[in-house]
Amino acid sequence: MKKIAAGVLALAIVFGAAADGAFLDSSAIAASAAAYTEEELKAKVQEGVEYELTDWSYKDYDGDGAKEGFALFLYEMPQTLHQHVVIIRYINSNGEVTEVVNKEKLTMVPSYEHDLSYNGTEFAVFTFSGGGHSFDVVFSVENGVLLKTR
Repeated sequence: MKKIAAGVLALAIVFGAAADGAFLDSSAIAASAAAYTEEELKAKVQEGVEYELTDWSYKDYDGDGAKEGFALFLYEMPQTLHQHVVIIRYINSNGEVTEVVNKEKLTMVPSYEHDLSYNGTEFAVFTFSGGGHSFDVVFSVENGVLLKTR
C-alpha cells in the first residue's frame, strides 16, 4: 500500500512538472517511490556500530502505515567485571537514525522486553536490570518522531 501511494505521488510530481514545462528524470521518480525494506533499515541502523545487533523490534508504532525500528546493541566488556557497552537506536521509515542510549561501563543489562499497546498507540519497552534492581525505559512514535515516555 505504501509503495502504491509513493507511486501515485511520483506520478503527481511528474504531471505537475509537465504542467509547469519542467520534467524530472527517471532517477528522481524512482528515488521518490523507493521504500526501505526491513533488512535495509537494519543495515542502516547498524552503520558505525561495531557490535552485533542483540534485539530488534520492527513495526508501525504510530499507525501511519510505515514501519519503524528499535535496535539494541550490547557488548560485555571482557576487561571488566559485569560491565557493558549499551547502544539503543531508533530508525524511522525514511532511514533517519536517532541514538537514544549510548553508555559504556553500564552494570545494568538492558533487554528488549516486548511491545505493548494502549489506546491504539504502540510502545517499545526496554528493561534494564542488575544488582537486584530493574527499571523500564519506554519509547513510542508519533508522526514518525521518537517519543521517550519514561
